Amino acid sequence: MSNTKELTISEVQHVMWQMVTEAIEFMETNHLHYVLTGGSALGAVRHQGFIPWDDDVDIALPRDEYEWFIREFTSEAPTFKLRNLSTTSEWFYAYSRIVDTETQSEGRWAQMNTGVFIDIFPLDAVPQNGMMRRLVFSAMKGLDVLRNSTRRVAFRTDEKHKWVKQLLTGLTKRVGTATFATMQQQLALSVNRRYANKTNLLDLFVISGLNGARELMTVDAVRTADVATFNGLAVRVPQDVNNYLTELYGDDYMQLPVYAKRKTHATYKKRFNK
Repeated sequence: MSNTKELTISEVQHVMWQMVTEAIEFMETNHLHYVLTGGSALGAVRHQGFIPWDDDVDIALPRDEYEWFIREFTSEAPTFKLRNLSTTSEWFYAYSRIVDTETQSEGRWAQMNTGVFIDIFPLDAVPQNGMMRRLVFSAMKGLDVLRNSTRRVAFRTDEKHKWVKQLLTGLTKRVGTATFATMQQQLALSVNRRYANKTNLLDLFVISGLNGARELMTVDAVRTADVATFNGLAVRVPQDVNNYLTELYGDDYMQLPVYAKRKTHATYKKRFNK
């Protein structure tokens, strides 16, 4: 038998920090060009650590180094496992996560299949030409809409186009989340192969459905990254990090958002055997 205990945000961040330090130590030891991205880069700059209410960490590597990492990395903690489409059936994402298998999560609006986690993203080469870039981003966005629709468990009462989304969810659930995640991964691999030697631009392409082109960065911005402090640890963030954060969050990124916009991904619980 087992029971569960809901984790506080501090407890969630404690588990994530164990994952982060182990992953970054491995990356540094093997000279991988990782960078913290998204809210993790913002946390490093604005808070010198976690955003107080944040419940995930984003780490990205160029595609070739990402593929090497997911082949070679094994956590020394018995409950921390690297999960992705290659290791886990019915995986929901076109990227990897290190997850704590002693915990479970419950999303308010979308189904999740991990406990406490940190994200490990590939940075893929994308077209230098703006028209071609918009074309491939649109294809990825479409797949992401379909993938996310399979995970929906609830809809807001005031949600735009609610009935259309409910109908789409009914149809796509028959296909399954992993199918669309696999299609996203295949698209990213194909685009990266095509443009790897033809462009100087990298992007978190597999999640471009979320942020569009706002996380475009050059190869040099990753290879000669800035250094920031995260919980006392020196970490890599995209070169010219202030410009990166302004593009992603706006000119006032150093200001705390109002309480209503301080969002988390899920509720987390730890399992205990009795």
